[in-house]
Amino acid sequence: MVRIFYGWWVVFSATLASALNGGVFYYGFGAWITPLTHVLTCSRAALSGAFSLGTLVNGALAPFIGLLVDRYGPWRLMLMGSTLLGLAWVLLSQTPSIAWFYGVTVLLMFAIMLADLPLAPAVAHWFMRRMGTAMGILGTGFSWGGVVVPLLAWLINAFGWNVAAWVTGLVVGLAGVPLALVVRRPPQPEGYLADVEATTGARPQPLAPQANPVPPAPGPDLSARQAVTTSAFWLMTITFSLRHVVTTGLAIHQIPFLIDIGISPQVAALFVSSTAMASIGGNLAFGWLGDRWDKRRVCALGLGLMVVGMLILARAQGLGEVALFVLVYALGFGGTVPMMAALRGEYFGRRAFATIQGLSQTVHTLGSMAGPLVAGYIRDVTQSYRLAFVLFAVINVLGIFMILFMRHPRVSEMPEAAESGLL
Repeated sequence: MVRIFYGWWVVFSATLASALNGGVFYYGFGAWITPLTHVLTCSRAALSGAFSLGTLVNGALAPFIGLLVDRYGPWRLMLMGSTLLGLAWVLLSQTPSIAWFYGVTVLLMFAIMLADLPLAPAVAHWFMRRMGTAMGILGTGFSWGGVVVPLLAWLINAFGWNVAAWVTGLVVGLAGVPLALVVRRPPQPEGYLADVEATTGARPQPLAPQANPVPPAPGPDLSARQAVTTSAFWLMTITFSLRHVVTTGLAIHQIPFLIDIGISPQVAALFVSSTAMASIGGNLAFGWLGDRWDKRRVCALGLGLMVVGMLILARAQGLGEVALFVLVYALGFGGTVPMMAALRGEYFGRRAFATIQGLSQTVHTLGSMAGPLVAGYIRDVTQSYRLAFVLFAVINVLGIFMILFMRHPRVSEMPEAAESGLL
């Protein structure tokens, strides 16, 4: 009987974990914004500040979490994150004040980072030849998470926002445990060959004790210290930080915007779910293209589609324009997800993948903080999100130019680093 290469089981488990986390928080949290605004009698900008604070905390801690993932493996961090995530949602259900909301949101976002940051490094360590495809499949998990948004909207409408939060905490806390246990350490310490050495479609055989060590992945395999000395690291990091301005700002405010233009909360939630589902095609297609074409150009194409989508949304008046936005934006949004991880693996290698990712996320913090706060502020001042969406389009245009100017690091010019050191 033909056995499946274990790396694909890691992809499957990580994809389900990403779907769970992305669905209830990234796509779904917007469903709580409107009821919490009324309950806490505060502005949307005030609520958005909680996400900015949580992002700031995560940005400071991300390099340390990445270092822990590289040293101890992903499953322990995922298990801790799932437990904290369930607890945070239960605490959210008891929110009595804006101060409580801020504290719980910070805990919620920290738990999301613990559960989410290990996913891409876990997949990256199992794949070389099919890195783009594997990351594309992993990226679909985030998109599949949009399926739960209508369910969350129904729970909130039928039973109230606090009961919905309590149920969400119970589900994510329990479901995250078995998913974490599937995500094993990288293939070499486990004694398995990565996909570049394995027979296609077959589970790799354990290495014999006298066998030669597994050859290193082609291309550079840099420490974190080496990576941050390259222009590629900074161009890549800033590009994706600009992308975070757009994606995070839209994620928090898409449902409130749709409600503002006369769309019911249930239909608005359905559009958010449709955006997530439509991005699956971008995840798979761009991941496949990234294994065959220059990943920079594939990423730039995805960013360009996001620009067009934001301009469409800025002019949207009804269902037709919103539907067109979903088709265009979702394809580009989904397509850039696998390219972020695949570019990191191609340019810097796998040795310190999670540590480098954590360092990048510290800079991404600026974008993730700015997006929701700026959109909420513009909405409060102008009574419209349209100017914010035009600004988001301009920001992504800058990202396109930066990613196209990026070049591979010159390993010969790197500072010396220990043979097996992460830093």
